[in-house]
Order: sequence, then C-alpha cells, then structure tokens
Amino acid sequence: MLARASLSVTPLDLAGAAVAAELHRVWQAAYAMEAQWLGLRDVPPLRLDVDGLRSSGYRFLGARLHGQLLGALAVEDRRSDAERAARADVQVAALVVDPVHHGEGIARELIAEFQRTV
Repeated sequence: MLARASLSVTPLDLAGAAVAAELHRVWQAAYAMEAQWLGLRDVPPLRLDVDGLRSSGYRFLGARLHGQLLGALAVEDRRSDAERAARADVQVAALVVDPVHHGEGIARELIAEFQRTV
C-alpha cells in the first residue's frame, strides 16, 4: 500500500490534451481488465474516446504518484447551486485504477478525497 503522503489526489483538467490522454490510458486499462474478469470482449466504458471523456459532463479527481496518473474518480454532479450549498447527494459515476497498481490503496484515497470535497 502506498504511503498517504506520497499520493496526491486533485481535480483533473481535461482541457489539456496530455491530461485527457493520460486519463484515457488509465480508463482503458482499468475497463479492459474488468471486461476480462467478466469474460466479455467489450464493456460500454471502453467505447469512450478522449473526446467522450471530455464531453461526459463528469468532474474527475486524479490520483498521482510522482506525477504519474494511477487512478481517477468520475463525479456526476447535476446539482443546482442551492443543492450544492446544501451538500445534496452526488453520484460516483466511475472509479478506475491502473491494473498495475491494484491493491495499493489508490481507490481508497480517491473515495476519501471525494468524501472530503463534495
């Protein structure tokens, strides 16, 4: 498991091509592994390209270690300003971790940051 101090969880800005491509790489790796575990050749998230991630309407939190993106959490937030002020519920749309880094506490840190910041 990674030390908490070494992992940084921050919002991802998909306006930058490099960040969007990095997220897409982790997204594809995670969902390809899930499809394999389920014995499927395809799952709908694998059909999303970089532009699809950008236009998804999700906000993304990313977990980085030494600058490398290891995981991300997609937040679906359709709240109005009034609901946001009241801290109404939001939905975690997706949680992905690079399969190379499964079991290192990355998902736990993403969920903890989500809970702190929503």
